Amino acid sequence: MTPPVEAAARPAGTHESPQAPAAAGIAVRGLTKVYGPVKALTDVSLRFAPGEVHAVLGQNGSGKSTLVKLLSGTVGETAGSVLADGAAVRLGSTRAAAAAGIVTVFQELSVLPSLSVAENILLGQYKATFLGTIDRREMHRRAERILEQYRIDLPLGASCRTLSLSQLQLVEIARALANDPRLLILDEATSSLDKPDAENLLRISRDLAAAGRSVLFVSHRMDEVFAVADTVSVITDGMLVSTSPAASVTRHDVLAQLSGKALAPLERLARAEGTAEPEIVASAVVPVLDDAVVEVHRGEVVGIAGLQGHGQKDAMRALAGASITRGLRVTVGGRAVSRPSVARMLARGVAYVPEDRGTEGLLLKHSVRTNATLSALRRVSRLGFLSRRREARLAAEIIQTLSVKTHTAAVPVDTLSGGNQQKVLIGRALVTEPAVVLLDDPTRGIDAGAKADIYAVLRSLAESGVGVVFNSTELPELVGLCDRVLVFHDRAVVAELVGDDITEPEILKRMLGA
Repeated sequence: MTPPVEAAARPAGTHESPQAPAAAGIAVRGLTKVYGPVKALTDVSLRFAPGEVHAVLGQNGSGKSTLVKLLSGTVGETAGSVLADGAAVRLGSTRAAAAAGIVTVFQELSVLPSLSVAENILLGQYKATFLGTIDRREMHRRAERILEQYRIDLPLGASCRTLSLSQLQLVEIARALANDPRLLILDEATSSLDKPDAENLLRISRDLAAAGRSVLFVSHRMDEVFAVADTVSVITDGMLVSTSPAASVTRHDVLAQLSGKALAPLERLARAEGTAEPEIVASAVVPVLDDAVVEVHRGEVVGIAGLQGHGQKDAMRALAGASITRGLRVTVGGRAVSRPSVARMLARGVAYVPEDRGTEGLLLKHSVRTNATLSALRRVSRLGFLSRRREARLAAEIIQTLSVKTHTAAVPVDTLSGGNQQKVLIGRALVTEPAVVLLDDPTRGIDAGAKADIYAVLRSLAESGVGVVFNSTELPELVGLCDRVLVFHDRAVVAELVGDDITEPEILKRMLGA
């Protein structure tokens, strides 16, 4: 495993006044973006110096995603400019941004599943043979050199549709590195990675900085920010609050600058002692996971824990009806479900919030209104026809209940921040009035305020008698939220922790098979 990057090993970094960015490297000056009546970004000036890892922090909806989109060329600025070595450049597309040396690894994946790993890494850079066909031998050699140079472990010939989410994120990173960027933008790039791969990405960031490149590092994980960053900037409500050398600020300083709700300490949501065991509302027996049994009782939160690839996600998908496994036995309300599917499970009262909202959850180019109500078409229809009035009313309820930050439900859902997209997806599951809600890593890549909102929703659901199954890669969430935690190791349930046995050291020990 690649050793963690130590904060003490960082160079001092370069800090420039945001009002007067120096000429060398990539910078933004007076950058402003307006969507109708909403100012997403207002007069932001920053410099990304050569040899520097520059972290940008902010709550979801603060404007940092807009900054990333402007720098990557996916949207155009309303005012201000992007500078390369002091000269203004026009970025009308990701291709134009790449030509200027700016390459982005987005939080939402853009890997083409039908292509191989090597084909995705060198997408747009294929070399032809004298016959005019793709020189596949050269393509594999070049892709292999990139993986070896940055110590990324991927099967070059494998189809990307067979890879895990963590591996797909590594493909995105390798593709960005293949473009030899002057400024590499990492937008929550570690949110899908397990610990060794995340640590490797921090090392890659430091190596790029040591080679004179610039890295813009966007993350909600404070440990990573202070391990890798030379400079830390905070954006709030679309405006730059501060830019400081990382060595001169503390986590407390940064948290004090971030607006919105702080992450409140979690108290375990436990049932009162002495009460009878609540009824089992859903269960699954999964033969391919050593006959693992996943049960959820009425009004409890069941946590699912495990390292990448140890079977916990397979168990979640089996209970949701999202994957067909031989011999799978699923029951809901004491009745067996034959040939379970997501639609059949939803009809029985089991709603599923998938891990990858971009490819499995949301219709990104459609409106917030459409996405929020998609699972409840009967509620928003009349005589078989969609009622826009009912649809708008239901969407407004979801927006209000989950505190979705959007000025209107008519905007495409991909214009929202990641945390607000996640709230829309969870809201869509809740409008079906389910008996059980399954959530697969629902707080991945979202900020403390959005997490606090989601925790409050889960508490409310359990108190109302809904069973909640909650898979998470963050141990504090499992400790704070769950009545029971099932720990997976080597594709089997190795422990069921209850009450005071639910601690971070105990979960970690069982995850590691100790």
